[in-house]
Amino acid sequence: METNGATQEPPHSVDAEQATLGCILLDPSACREIAAGLEPDDFYRPDHRLIAQAIANIARRAIPDWASVAEQLRQDGKLDDVGGAAYLRNLAQETPTAINVGTFAQSVRAYAARRRLLRYVGERTRPDDLQAMLEHELERLRGGAAQDVGKPLEIEPASTWASRPEPAPRDWIVDGLIPAARVTSLLGNGGLGKTLLAVQLGVHVSMNRPLFGRVINGGPVLGIFCEDEIEELERRTRAACAGEDIALESLERLHMTSRDGLDNLLCTFEREQIQFTPFYRALEATIAALKPRLTILDTAADLFGGDFISTPQVRQFLKVALGGLCVRHGTAVLLLAHPSASGMSSGKGDGFSTAWHNSVRSRLYLRRPDTEDVEAAKDRRVLALMKANLGRDGDVIPLHFHRGCFAPDPEPLEEGTRTARAPRLDTRLALAVHEQIRKLSPDGMTVVSFSAILKPLQAAGMLANAQTGAEAEKVRKTLQRVLRQLAADKVVVPTKVPRGYRLACEAEPAR
Repeated sequence: METNGATQEPPHSVDAEQATLGCILLDPSACREIAAGLEPDDFYRPDHRLIAQAIANIARRAIPDWASVAEQLRQDGKLDDVGGAAYLRNLAQETPTAINVGTFAQSVRAYAARRRLLRYVGERTRPDDLQAMLEHELERLRGGAAQDVGKPLEIEPASTWASRPEPAPRDWIVDGLIPAARVTSLLGNGGLGKTLLAVQLGVHVSMNRPLFGRVINGGPVLGIFCEDEIEELERRTRAACAGEDIALESLERLHMTSRDGLDNLLCTFEREQIQFTPFYRALEATIAALKPRLTILDTAADLFGGDFISTPQVRQFLKVALGGLCVRHGTAVLLLAHPSASGMSSGKGDGFSTAWHNSVRSRLYLRRPDTEDVEAAKDRRVLALMKANLGRDGDVIPLHFHRGCFAPDPEPLEEGTRTARAPRLDTRLALAVHEQIRKLSPDGMTVVSFSAILKPLQAAGMLANAQTGAEAEKVRKTLQRVLRQLAADKVVVPTKVPRGYRLACEAEPAR
């Protein structure tokens, strides 16, 4: 309320000041009011001026909330002067919404203007000086009021671009997959190796080394891993380096840490408004210190303290929390996540709220090949580009697990058919079939029957030991596919009389 008149106190409103500060502490984005015409000295109460000054100081480098403001005041030796951290926390908790911050801030400005004008009159200021002061105060009030009702945006016509140099080419961390200074999500079912892929990606980005045939524009990398202990991270990193003959000593720009077993929430939500945690501020300070070109965050389930199906909450997490890190520090963020059950069954790797898909610039999905040949797909993966705002979506990179890391698959499986393409000679089963025929027909002329090949392989555990029914038929078809491929590769020759297979002679002409 306004407290003047009988008490002779200058005009002011404690309620308006508390509401303004409460809005800013409840919704840190409201701190724009401090920088848009509202000065700390506009607050009448000394404790409120101290709080407003601390908010303004923090807003120059980070996002203020009641905890960071309390810490700033503690460092300045002023925390007790404002009633302690409890008063700051109450200001935020007792404010139902920040939507009216402009109205409250304008009220604080108006009372401040009245106090200054009364002081000018009391000081017997010269008429010319008083006129200038009146115009200055009115201009401040008009500027604040115009903001509250909607100040027109400053937009220049496109014709002005003609006098400027052309923008630099679009910047990519991994060409076509991960844009620089933006948020990209990498989803994958549990156990498929997305953490290993992220580690491998971090190794290559830190070394500025191409990956899967893609150009990399690299730099320092920060990795925050919430599921794996530090020993496991080291195992994965050593395996990735060994698989590609990379010296572990060359990874001086790769910084990874395990947060296994710790509280890793970056944000929570109150009344649909995002609230940043101490860990978020610690992460931002780390990014500011290391200046990573890429920040890897594993996983969303550990970092996001909201409702996965709430579009407003998901969007604030991706755009305000993670996107804010990108804007303020120029880092790209790769967020690892698990798809929903429906996303796994559909093969799209999406689900929950559509904001998980719509609020990122690029979305990658690591999955198994779409084939019924479980054996052939065992060590194979597909990295699919499901969304690309800045590139071409629908791109796929076939991969296979080799020497402890992922590598491009030289012979990817054909997807979209009920029967997978037959295994090549270098697969485990094809080699076993070839060896069995060679054992039974060392001269290359003896014909070996289908059952003479099948039974030893079943006894050796290379094929399921099913004798009847649908499972036995599936086993027979698997072996038949291998034999057809070996015949197509001119490794064996099928015969009709007697019915069976023999090894192809080296000089045998192709039919």
